[in-house]
Amino acid sequence: MLPKYELTESPPSETFQKMWVPLLKFNEAAVGNATARTLAVLLKDPTTDELIGGLWARSLWGSLFIDIMFVPEPLRGVGIGTSLLQQAEQEAMRRVGEDHCGMSDSASLRHKKAVISDLSA
Repeated sequence: MLPKYELTESPPSETFQKMWVPLLKFNEAAVGNATARTLAVLLKDPTTDELIGGLWARSLWGSLFIDIMFVPEPLRGVGIGTSLLQQAEQEAMRRVGEDHCGMSDSASLRHKKAVISDLSA
């Protein structure tokens, strides 16, 4: 029997969890622990130390997932966005090594190369 489809802007509150829990179990069985680690690179005003922008991401399963990145208008076009991305990528690659420290050197290196390739794409 085929399922019934329902398109809605206001699903019941428990809907997300009902879909998320079995998906999480499936993913963890396939690729391992699904605990994401927050990764933030903050831009601060040099005189007031006030937050003015930055990058907010998560590292998970050897990958980097960027949620938001903001560079204030007066600072755009001078490489700050590129620097934010590079710093996040470096930290994500460091975490890959940390998360796979029990692997053999060759397996760990192959994994790191794959992640670097994914991050560079």
